[in-house]
Amino acid sequence: IYIGKKLKEMPFRHTTGVNIVKIIRGSKSIIIPQGDEFIYPYDQLLAVGTSQQIRSFAEVMEESIVLSGDSGNTGGESAKEGEEAFAVNTFNVSESSFIYGKALRDLSMRSSGCMIISVMRNGNLITNPKAEFRFEKGDMVWIAGEAASCKFFE
Repeated sequence: IYIGKKLKEMPFRHTTGVNIVKIIRGSKSIIIPQGDEFIYPYDQLLAVGTSQQIRSFAEVMEESIVLSGDSGNTGGESAKEGEEAFAVNTFNVSESSFIYGKALRDLSMRSSGCMIISVMRNGNLITNPKAEFRFEKGDMVWIAGEAASCKFFE
């Protein structure tokens, strides 16, 4: 049902809340795929979200999903030769952070090879923050993508 369609044509983020942060296509990995990326047979999709969001995504996909690591793991995968390391990391925003005081739309995240997937502010989890979301001191941020590129935003 999703083969041959673009990511932006799929309901994953809006109906389940997950973010597709990586497509594995044979020996190639597409980190932080754009909405115009097509899904082909045998593609593997790496989705991030809460446990409930992943369960909803699994139901939508109606396929086997291979989950690796535990839900508290913030480490990255091993990179294949010639490929950037992929990671999901957290950091706390301080006044010296690059993103402090900035709106998400001003960061050009996707072109950098990473994306912010969630923010914890004052005990409230904000999943898929909107473009106008502005970062404050003390925010805990979950960022996914090319490990080296994502370090820049901390």
